[in-house]
Amino acid sequence: MILEVAILHIKPEEISKFEASFPKVEAIVSSIPGYISHELQRCVETKGRYHFLIRWENIDAHLVNFRQSPKFQDFRALVGPFFAQPPVARRPAGVLTLVRARHREPHLTGAARDQGSLSAGPEIGGASSRRSVRGTA
Repeated sequence: MILEVAILHIKPEEISKFEASFPKVEAIVSSIPGYISHELQRCVETKGRYHFLIRWENIDAHLVNFRQSPKFQDFRALVGPFFAQPPVARRPAGVLTLVRARHREPHLTGAARDQGSLSAGPEIGGASSRRSVRGTA
């Protein structure tokens, strides 16, 4: 499994349009052979900064199946106008993973609620895909 971490800087005046376009982005990315799951996370410290995390079966799923496909051009045409600067994508190698089991998610209020994240992909022991907006009422 490969984790792609794309850091996106979105023009402040385009943030709501960018987020509204994301269901179309999800449809494109999730249709690529070798796609596993993804998350879009809004940075807490920097307005307009997002981390787009995409899990791929292998490096070719990302570099060949996606980046060299016409769907990559569709993706760029959809989100490119929102970029304040070119995105940076990296593929880190895992070193350590810690998973703490919880019985339920805590109730979020105030700033924590506003920090939410979007995610989609397989759940452990559950449905084959999901979409959640964390921290919304």
